[in-house]
Amino acid sequence: MPGVVVDHLVAVLVLGGLFVAAVVAVPNAVYVGLLGVDEQQLRNVAGEALKAILLGEGYPANWGSSSYFDVSSVRRFGLALSGAGSLYVLDSDKVERLVVGNPIGYLEYARAKELLGLQHYGFSIKIAAPFKVAIKALSSGDIYTLRYEVKASLENGKPVPNALVKGIIVYSKYEGGSGEDEKYSIHLVSAQSTTNELGKADVVCKVGTTYSDIIALFKTTVSDVASFVFYRSSPWPSNIATINLVGDEVILTHPKSDPNDNRWIENAAVLTDEELVGIFNGTKYDALNYGSNVLWSKSFRGLKSLNTVLLIFNINAVEKYSGRKGILVVGPYPNNLGDRVVQYGGFPQGATVELHATVVISGMTYIVTFTFWREA
Repeated sequence: MPGVVVDHLVAVLVLGGLFVAAVVAVPNAVYVGLLGVDEQQLRNVAGEALKAILLGEGYPANWGSSSYFDVSSVRRFGLALSGAGSLYVLDSDKVERLVVGNPIGYLEYARAKELLGLQHYGFSIKIAAPFKVAIKALSSGDIYTLRYEVKASLENGKPVPNALVKGIIVYSKYEGGSGEDEKYSIHLVSAQSTTNELGKADVVCKVGTTYSDIIALFKTTVSDVASFVFYRSSPWPSNIATINLVGDEVILTHPKSDPNDNRWIENAAVLTDEELVGIFNGTKYDALNYGSNVLWSKSFRGLKSLNTVLLIFNINAVEKYSGRKGILVVGPYPNNLGDRVVQYGGFPQGATVELHATVVISGMTYIVTFTFWREA
């Protein structure tokens, strides 16, 4: 008799287990499977959208290259460089149109979604350097000797050893005169080092003279992939001028600020993926002010073909609380941070997928992070 009871109990437990599996486990498995299918579908749409952005030129093919940018003139959205001959080479002018707040015009996110046919989806784009470079000024005990610690790391924080670090120190030097006749020249010195097993390198440069303003540029190279970072120890001179670049044309705009004294453009240099090249020496007619000269522009033939990474302008201006001096202004933003696009697009809602691609802009390698989601 006890054996029969045990048999009945076992049968009840088995049937109960089958019931639980039928009403809970199997539906859960189906639900998880459906979620997987839904995520894969989202990933597929994201992949097609990213291909259209990075491999398509858009229409017209040079839609980002007009200094008088008209959003309505863009009929198709794509960032590829026309006639590049290789995949994933992007047009720097088009990429600049993704910099929100660009004073010479940018493509609104809503318009980009419309052009891509993504009314029921959202996305964001970030275009950043392939690895991070952090700079710290160190004491050298000599005002004419500058010492910096450069630390290279991957996105996950892992150090990058054996990276070649080239430091380019650019400084503005007072040459004489006063007021509008005050003259400043631009100079540079360089040095290089290699990161150790902790991803750190010491770079030491001797300036050997007094200077009005000084900045440091660092090019860190690993297996032919490089990252540029700009550093200055003094406060950022954001109220002097804003640098914009479209094709071969450089446009300086005057941010309304105090003081509003005249700003004379003394000289300028361009940082390419290989070197720093002087391109301009100004006159007293090359000026910015918040009046008749709120904008200064000049075309430099062949500038875009130089693979311009950064522009450096030496400007004779009055800096608040310190008087008139030669001030070095670097741009365009966010190139001076080492990146190309900090954030363009919307903000994620619900489940997202994230895709990555390696691209080339002005001869430099960058990583595109593309975040994509379905909107409610």
